[in-house]
Amino acid sequence: MHDPGTQETKSTEDQRRDIYFEIKPIIISLAEGSEDPSRHHILPATAHYLLQTLNGVLRYDPGSVIKLASRVCTAGSALSYQFDSMAISEVVKLVENSLADFKEVLKDPSVATSLGEILDIFARAGWPDALRLTFKLDQAVR
Repeated sequence: MHDPGTQETKSTEDQRRDIYFEIKPIIISLAEGSEDPSRHHILPATAHYLLQTLNGVLRYDPGSVIKLASRVCTAGSALSYQFDSMAISEVVKLVENSLADFKEVLKDPSVATSLGEILDIFARAGWPDALRLTFKLDQAVR
């Protein structure tokens, strides 16, 4: 028997995936900027909304999303995003989901390095969760 709720959920999921790939160039532009990456800054609120968005689409494009999240966190850290308690909760969610569901993607050294860069930013800011996840990441990529 056909469950209409399941079909509706699949349709919504497909739409979300399609929208992500449509707006991915915009996300890339916001994350990377048009100038020297070391001089690219993102306001903490903008970085947070981007990180929330990236958490919501992680399952569609995990390698790219992790790399984009690293760029967002790096650009946001220039304006102290790493000291926001809401920021660490988004980072923890991203890293835990990546470690649990996308270990295969972490075999790509550039992806594992990007996740490590995110954790490094937050560990240097003094967040114990970031340090704890750094050890988990190290174990996952061995």
